[in-house]
Amino acid sequence: MKCDSPLEMWPRIGKDGCSNFMLASEKNSKPENVKIAILLNLFGDEDVAIYNTFKNTEGEQLEEVLQCFEEHCNPHQNVVFQRYKFFSCKQREGQTFDNYLTQLKTLVITCDFGNQQESLIRDRIVLGINDSSLQERMPREHSLALQKAAEFVRAAEASKEQFQSLKGFASSSCVSAVKHRCLKRTIKRTNPVGRLMTVKSVDVIIKRVTALRIVKHAQSAKRKIDSQSAVERKIFKNLNIKIIIVNCSLNLCQ
Repeated sequence: MKCDSPLEMWPRIGKDGCSNFMLASEKNSKPENVKIAILLNLFGDEDVAIYNTFKNTEGEQLEEVLQCFEEHCNPHQNVVFQRYKFFSCKQREGQTFDNYLTQLKTLVITCDFGNQQESLIRDRIVLGINDSSLQERMPREHSLALQKAAEFVRAAEASKEQFQSLKGFASSSCVSAVKHRCLKRTIKRTNPVGRLMTVKSVDVIIKRVTALRIVKHAQSAKRKIDSQSAVERKIFKNLNIKIIIVNCSLNLCQ
């Protein structure tokens, strides 16, 4: 994939990126002129034009060409500004620690800190993480190296994630318990004697309601046929017997 502009591309790739590409693609064993040609083909036409402005010599090395591109694309590295970006870098809300650490390690490359890189990254971690309890705890540690500081923050981050998971589980259980209590309150009803009907009485309630509906229907039918023929009265007599049976069932349900 070719980049549109070497000036935009180079800060992302740099010398190390080009060297790693040659190594990963197993082109390191090729002659130097072949490696340079592969590099220029990867970059594109604009980079070839830039390459042609360099002072070419026979037997030039890939490292020399990369250095020329480095000087061309980063002619005046503003160290003060790069350090300002590094020291202003804070962990964003929701940003993982590993992502924040990678960001710091990327910024420190252009800061020209020499052999102080690790200690300054450690200091930036202490000042820049968004966990105030760790910010208070880590300075109390003796001989706090970068690796140890990173382990502290990773452990705290993992612990926090586990706590949030447990908190979510507990909250879900609490909601389920509340719903269950509300269901019990809805089901509970007071019978004529004043006793509370619990969930276990649901079947009895259903049977009573069904029986009451049958009785109501039968009574309504009785009123309609009071003035009818003798045959119809005989039919209702049988229906009246059924009403008596249902009433007996109601008494048993109480």
